[in-house]
Amino acid sequence: MKYARIAIFFIFYFYSNIGFAIEHAFLVQNSGWMDPFYNDPRSRFKQLVFRVIDQATDDGDSITVAAFNQADSVNKSPEILYQGAASQLPSKTLNSLSIARKATGAWADTDLREAVGRTANGIFKGRSGIIWIFTNNRNSPGNDPATAERNLEFYNLLHDNPSIHRTIAYPVRMPLVGKNYQTTGMMVYALAYGKAAGDALRVIASSNKITVFRGAPARLKPLDEEAVSIIGPKVRTPGIDVQLASGGAGLNFYFTAQDIPDEILLSARIRNQFYPYRIDSANVTARFADLTDQDLFIDVEPAGINSLSPGEEALVNVRIRVPTKRVPSAWSAESIAAMGDRVPLRAVIDLELDDQKLSVDPSFERKLAEIFPGDPLSQVFRPSSRVKASTERIPITFFIQYPLMPFWVTVLSTLGLLAALLFALNSLRSAKTYTFNVDGDRQTIRLRARQTAQIFDARNQLVGTVVRPIFGAPTCQPEPGKSLRLS
Repeated sequence: MKYARIAIFFIFYFYSNIGFAIEHAFLVQNSGWMDPFYNDPRSRFKQLVFRVIDQATDDGDSITVAAFNQADSVNKSPEILYQGAASQLPSKTLNSLSIARKATGAWADTDLREAVGRTANGIFKGRSGIIWIFTNNRNSPGNDPATAERNLEFYNLLHDNPSIHRTIAYPVRMPLVGKNYQTTGMMVYALAYGKAAGDALRVIASSNKITVFRGAPARLKPLDEEAVSIIGPKVRTPGIDVQLASGGAGLNFYFTAQDIPDEILLSARIRNQFYPYRIDSANVTARFADLTDQDLFIDVEPAGINSLSPGEEALVNVRIRVPTKRVPSAWSAESIAAMGDRVPLRAVIDLELDDQKLSVDPSFERKLAEIFPGDPLSQVFRPSSRVKASTERIPITFFIQYPLMPFWVTVLSTLGLLAALLFALNSLRSAKTYTFNVDGDRQTIRLRARQTAQIFDARNQLVGTVVRPIFGAPTCQPEPGKSLRLS
């Protein structure tokens, strides 16, 4: 929708041009489990890492590229390979990277939790940033053979750590054969550490900025927002038009000031954008988020949705009470200043899914099973039982077309008042000629408004005083025994 695109543009412009750059850390696994990715001549693993870095960052972003395995007496994990501006990253940064070995000569183990913790507290020093992890998804700290159980510990970290505000993942099919192991693919995680990073990662994911992967990223967190979107709205109330705001994340209604409706009847489709989750069931409600008028309401029918797979749509009818008390009068300064153009009245609707029950879409589970056979990876996407509801915040705008008459009445009234003021000002400043009868003689003098003048006869004796008011004729005040009047 229009406002969403504008918001995305300004967020990117702000990040890349005004000096506030989000931090990124790209963690590249080089433990023994990564054997095929380093030792198969067909591997495009390092090229993939560079393409993600290039597409996920802007020139002004500060980045760290580091290798990780599990720290021990000979291995530092993560081990920084580059730190600096994204635009200055040398193309040979990963050229010499290979499988790390322990002091015994054996290939290094993997500790995903350690890598995330040391990045957040060490590389970021507690600041907000995005942690990208390139891994074969086998967690084996201390050479623990129970990698499935250790993976679950890592998955719980992704879900439960409150400092991680947003997590997305890209499963990558990459069949390779190494010296000791073979693989069918890998996973690229993006963890937003801190709210600022969460906002930035949301923009990156929603703008399709990263094109190296096929399809949308799978969302692990959050699961309490951005569940559905509204598409194809149609108004059933006569005299009302509706459009999706540019980008599709809001609704614009159009009507005239002479035909302001009390309520608007709307039919639309809501699309499940909770990839990779199927909405098994949820109650659907809506309310004004920013208006508290007691007579305002929003009804949604049907009041629930069921069995909605990612990308699928459900038809709903919506009845919206228009906040008529907040509509500006045709004689208000706002509508007059619009000069006959539309005046916007903005509000926000919260579309809520209550008592939501989600499950991982079967097609996504099959994809994970093919890439990571035997790994309980689908469990990382299993929604937490603690998340019972989600909210989609939808901006709406009522555009009210006002007539030109109040504008012209105001303009003409203002011009008339201005003309009267100019006339009065001119009258105050200009002199006017008057003729007076002074003891039988005629005498002519010029007077300005509010001017007082003394009148003398031919013998230069005071006859009296005349005063010209702002409006009307001058008044005469003769001396005793003298005659003074306006001719």
